[in-house]
Amino acid sequence: MADGYAEKSALWYKYGNSEMSSLSSQLLLNLETSDSAIYHSGEAECIVLCNLAKQHAEQGLYPAAMEIISSLKTQFPPHSQFAKIWMLCEQEIIFDRAVYAAKWSNAEQAVFNMSAVDECEANYRKAVLKKARGETEEAFDLLHQLLQQYQDKTIQVTSEFWVRTLLVLGELYCQTNNPTVARTHLLDALMAAKEHHLGFLFTMATMYIAYIQFCINLPCQALQLIDNHLVGILTHGSVYDMARTQFLRARCLVARTADSDKDDRKTALMSAVHLLSDVVELFRKAECHHRVKGALYYQAHLYHELGYLAERNKCSLQFRQLDQHYPTTDQSAISIF
Repeated sequence: MADGYAEKSALWYKYGNSEMSSLSSQLLLNLETSDSAIYHSGEAECIVLCNLAKQHAEQGLYPAAMEIISSLKTQFPPHSQFAKIWMLCEQEIIFDRAVYAAKWSNAEQAVFNMSAVDECEANYRKAVLKKARGETEEAFDLLHQLLQQYQDKTIQVTSEFWVRTLLVLGELYCQTNNPTVARTHLLDALMAAKEHHLGFLFTMATMYIAYIQFCINLPCQALQLIDNHLVGILTHGSVYDMARTQFLRARCLVARTADSDKDDRKTALMSAVHLLSDVVELFRKAECHHRVKGALYYQAHLYHELGYLAERNKCSLQFRQLDQHYPTTDQSAISIF
């Protein structure tokens, strides 16, 4: 029964339903598994605890996530049979946190450590790191190499890995102002996610397509796409995914009323600034400081247009304080969505 719950937890997590994954994990952890008053911990327990650690990290609860990893280190020492499971999980959490906070050396170390456990995942993360740092040529080379290896079947990876790689490649093309090519890869990701029932990745591919629509001055269509999938993002997404989706939604609300009358414009601006307050808090939870600055900068502009000078100055002050601690050194490394 424990193995069954572990499989359910892993599959729900893979298919993008974090709430059901968490439920399956909790059911396993509360399962009576003792034999003559002796409790056994095996692969199933290791898998579900790793899933819970990832879910805590996705919600910005990094100390809690690392507490779970610390517990796993005690139960499954480094040279034990199932230690590789938590080792990979730990490095993924460290990597995501480091990339959000632009701590490149920490992210590089995580990739190096990951390569000893899962080389394909390490190469994917290396490409993500290159993209985040604005090293686009190296990122393109790594991503195209991964896709070619997948097509040639020289690497054994899941369909979920394939879709994630396509999404990063599409984002990279958007980052380099090539939305036409990006759309091709994002549609491939969309179809693959639908075919393999990867619900959350399907939703994220849709959000990238909405971003492209926003970029080509189709904010109404983009907003419709976002609203159709917003519940899935808010239910199963990480705080980072929630924040960037709501940020895009706020920009679409503003862009849609560019030529509207004064009252409609003011209503849209007020909705957007309220959304941006939530966006700032969500990005703060993810420790994604440069995205916090971007949201504050945009919010200050909207307050200025509304004539709310005190609120504008407050946002400007927060931006300045953040920029002193976390300066932006490379404009090409700014996230596009």
